Amino acid sequence: MAYRKPSDLDGFIQQMPKADMRVKVQLAEDLVTFLSDDTNSIVCTDMGFLIDGLMPWLTGSHFKIAQKSLEAFSELIKRLGSDFNAYTATVLPHVIDRLGDSRDTVREKAQLLLRDLMEHRVLPPQALIDKLATSCFKHKNAKVREEFLQTIVNALHEYGTQQLSVRVYIPPVCALLGDPTVNVREAAIQTLVEIYKHVGDRLRPDLRRMDDVPASKLAMLEQKFDQVKLEHHHHHH
Repeated sequence: MAYRKPSDLDGFIQQMPKADMRVKVQLAEDLVTFLSDDTNSIVCTDMGFLIDGLMPWLTGSHFKIAQKSLEAFSELIKRLGSDFNAYTATVLPHVIDRLGDSRDTVREKAQLLLRDLMEHRVLPPQALIDKLATSCFKHKNAKVREEFLQTIVNALHEYGTQQLSVRVYIPPVCALLGDPTVNVREAAIQTLVEIYKHVGDRLRPDLRRMDDVPASKLAMLEQKFDQVKLEHHHHHH
């Protein structure tokens, strides 16, 4: 099939299911370019058809196409804002799977999509993190566990504790201090340090009460908190 670049969204929607692998890569590239240009209209017969066309790309085994589909979804989020929420339930579980992708470029695009959901008011930070928490803390893929901790850090960094109450996440983050995977354990430490930056010394008694934080880990965390406190102190003087 000779590839003709579509000039509107309906054109993309028509070609998406029929495209062979070679064409699909070009089509995906062109779709992202089309969506990212604000002068292009996103009016089409049915936005649902575009989402349906993107789903097999998002869930398929071709990493480049999966990556482009994540980018396309991000562009749609920017365009649709809160209207995108009609599709969040469909898309989010597969974005979580892509957080666990073996390729870092794919994981990166999945993180950016989560950031865009919050930034463009599709979901408030609390609602998104709550949704992710139900499957990510205990996800069977260690990369997902690690990336989700990074998502919490990113959200805290961006929105602080005004828009994100982290208290409820402290126990599951602490549980990951004992994760079998070293990167997850490291990420759990980083997450607690980030939480400390926002809530301060209130975190210490919370951690001392936890059954699953061994004394050695607690001592190491307290040391890190002291460092943060010192740095913070120096910045302000």
